[in-house]
Amino acid sequence: MDAVDLYAQLNGAGALIPLGRAMTGPARPDIGAYFGSQFTNSSWGMTASGLSPGNYLLSVYPHNTSINGATAPSTVWVTVGSGLSASAGPMGGLDIFYGLHLMG
Repeated sequence: MDAVDLYAQLNGAGALIPLGRAMTGPARPDIGAYFGSQFTNSSWGMTASGLSPGNYLLSVYPHNTSINGATAPSTVWVTVGSGLSASAGPMGGLDIFYGLHLMG
């Protein structure tokens, strides 16, 4: 994985709102130990702003270097409060979700 693109949908419907490309890193040796060393550098994080308060379906599209293309997205629901930040939890049962900071 060399890039991660994020999109949000208010209430899980309508147009995708591009949030941007996340920064990758740092290394996650715990993930590499579980899935194999090729996944050690699979963490990412970003800060996004400008979303109105509400519930959003966040879609995460990782770029897979082994196929040179995007893989199917992972999704997670997040809530953005008025003037508050919201964070999303683990995806897929393991905490491979390095970090996300959403600001309304």
